[in-house]
Amino acid sequence: MKQTWDVFCKVVDNFGDVGVCWRLARQLAKEHGVAVRLWLDDLEALAAIWAGVDAGKYTQSIEGVTLAAWSDGTQWSDVQAADVVVEAFACTIPEGYVDQMLVKKQSGVAPRWINLEYLSAEAWVDGCHGMRSPQNNGLMKTFFFPGFTATSGGLLRENNAFTKHHAQTQLTTWMRLTGFTVQNEALKVVLFGYDHMPLLGWLPLLIESDAPVQLAVTHGKATTAVRAFINEHAPFLHQKLSIEYLPMLKQDDFDLLLWAADLNFIRGEDSLVRALWAKKPFIWHIYPQHDGVHLDKLEAFVERYCQDSESPEALQAWADLQWAWNLKPSAMLNGEAWLGFVESLDAVQRHAEAYCEQLCQTDDLAQQLMQHAAAPLA
Repeated sequence: MKQTWDVFCKVVDNFGDVGVCWRLARQLAKEHGVAVRLWLDDLEALAAIWAGVDAGKYTQSIEGVTLAAWSDGTQWSDVQAADVVVEAFACTIPEGYVDQMLVKKQSGVAPRWINLEYLSAEAWVDGCHGMRSPQNNGLMKTFFFPGFTATSGGLLRENNAFTKHHAQTQLTTWMRLTGFTVQNEALKVVLFGYDHMPLLGWLPLLIESDAPVQLAVTHGKATTAVRAFINEHAPFLHQKLSIEYLPMLKQDDFDLLLWAADLNFIRGEDSLVRALWAKKPFIWHIYPQHDGVHLDKLEAFVERYCQDSESPEALQAWADLQWAWNLKPSAMLNGEAWLGFVESLDAVQRHAEAYCEQLCQTDDLAQQLMQHAAAPLA
């Protein structure tokens, strides 16, 4: 009999949380042969990034994963708890389901309860990864931290992460997904960010660029922000900048888009990992927090990413643009900073490839979750 897994996910911000959980559920089912049920409180969010999902159904099977609607009306007394329960991003499993976990424990085998945390490059993550927390009801919860080191929980990385695009070239993929035509020497850029991107300082640099730029703007906040800027400041684009506004892409096509580009502006956790596997230069728009903690998290990632670089000057130009894009008070987004970064792109590209290979030396997140589920609880 297959081992059973329940993954619980609440959609908090757009498609990041559901994107991570859907990737994890699919990988567990396809590569590890377990029976996965993904509980979602917003099936419409998944339907937007994956074809075939019916947001009106209570339960359905897609890609070998059972999708279940998580709502206030769910009758948890009719649900059998899984062997392994993943509480993604501290979403808080319903008390009714926890009661079913206790029923399973009383039958002789307690479910393995995992709290899957958000991704961070901060040093404290390695020390907290794998920590156990005995619950008052007698169950045990383990905190699982994705990360960038061998002592963290690793990153989601499917077996086909680097092979699913082999049937096509980067240029043909770029043209298919964006609608652009071939333009020699054009810098192919993807823009995916939050609505407070510093476009007022950046887009004029592209408009006035000496080299052609093809800017593929993703659906949603990025499109709204760019259209607003263009309508107010540059209704008639001149010189070298061309823009295409993309429809909502399905998850696999989004991954291919990042692979086909020369430079990716991305946001959030799921897209960061995909940008890493694309092996392309990227600028990460980290999720903003009112207390400024996100800048500490960004600093930890920048330091880790730049460590042992063979091109420190190029990576410094990359880091400077990271800070400017995330509105660090002391950072400047101007022509000098942008030109310095663009001139360093070849070196940043080589570093992206090397860093990706380094990350691949560590077992991926799904592998490590399976190993944890198989290990005895001391």
